[in-house]
Amino acid sequence: MSGISHAARINEKVHGRWPGSGWARGSDARLPGPRVPAGARPLADARPTAAQIRVVLPSTQGYKGVMSMTAETKTSPIHFEATLQRIDEATILRLPAEASKKLPSRGQVAVEGTINGQEFGTVVEPDGDSGHWIRVDRTLQDSSGAAVGESVTLEILPAGSWPEPTVPRDLEAAMAAAPEEIQMLWREITPMSRWEWVRWVNATKNSDTRRRRVEVTISKMSSGKRRPCCFNLAACTDPDLSKNGKLLEPVGG
Repeated sequence: MSGISHAARINEKVHGRWPGSGWARGSDARLPGPRVPAGARPLADARPTAAQIRVVLPSTQGYKGVMSMTAETKTSPIHFEATLQRIDEATILRLPAEASKKLPSRGQVAVEGTINGQEFGTVVEPDGDSGHWIRVDRTLQDSSGAAVGESVTLEILPAGSWPEPTVPRDLEAAMAAAPEEIQMLWREITPMSRWEWVRWVNATKNSDTRRRRVEVTISKMSSGKRRPCCFNLAACTDPDLSKNGKLLEPVGG
């Protein structure tokens, strides 16, 4: 593991999190912040200076580095071109390997950006082979003026927050019938966690397996589980577009 990637993860943890206590919650580094007198309103820019943030990196080839950075460090936009392809009834595009490598996860990633200059937001899906792909629906095709077989230009950036997933009817009905404490936990978990539960339920065409997964979701959450376990998040899990956890090849590909 390189020191740079470690620092990037530290930065991601502390970015934008400045509790009133003055410490970065959940961070590997304790960051002293300004104290605000009781009853006073903290200033919008009341954050530690660059000099106050020092992250000690792990040893790399015998060298123990010390790196200073600010919480305002931002990820650069990812620029690339890709060709719209058809798999089954879906229109998708595969991210080039170099673009995919710049994403923070080999699993799903919420992104926002532009396609042929048209703004959009989506959740990028893993292809099961360390890469990613994006579903391009009819509305986005029309607004971007792109068709299957044509190349499009994209600029994407990991989004600051995740959109809410579309909850399938069977899971929605089971959740509505569940005890209140389970419904409260469902509302308390992050949108990304809800995406994972939905994705796990949807990742099968077998009706019996699907019914069992809905039941297990309720059962696991009743014991306090916030995310599905033993689930390969880097696999392609769309049952219509994958085989053995990998994205199918496009029609004519």
